[in-house]
Amino acid sequence: MKEINTSGIIKGGLLAGLVINIGGSIQNELVMKDQWDAALQSLDRAPISGASAVWLILMGFVMGLALVWIYAAVSPRFGQGHKAAIAAGLITWLLVYVLAFGWSAAMEVYSIKLYVSTVGWTLFETLAAAFVGAWLYERG
Repeated sequence: MKEINTSGIIKGGLLAGLVINIGGSIQNELVMKDQWDAALQSLDRAPISGASAVWLILMGFVMGLALVWIYAAVSPRFGQGHKAAIAAGLITWLLVYVLAFGWSAAMEVYSIKLYVSTVGWTLFETLAAAFVGAWLYERG
């Protein structure tokens, strides 16, 4: 069995995290800002602050690292490349966005519309992060 390339996980994971953070910034600051502001206001919360944004960015990089680690773990079964990247992206997306964020829709913290919009957006974002992270992992 092939050894996991720790350096590749770090390099690929940071690149994947960058893609996640760029996608999240576009989604949350441009495309869905009004929806998020309304959702936070309905919960009597202030808009995202600078400290919260830093925390979210750090979480994006941790997610990227986890995604590439999952890629490294599944690639012996799926083969290096697209199949393993898709598997890693779907596993990460399912765990992070569909399940972990899904509680908010189930508990009616956020609207179903906001949940579905976010889950849809993040599917493409997470798959893109998986492809670039896997690509750099294989070179790294």
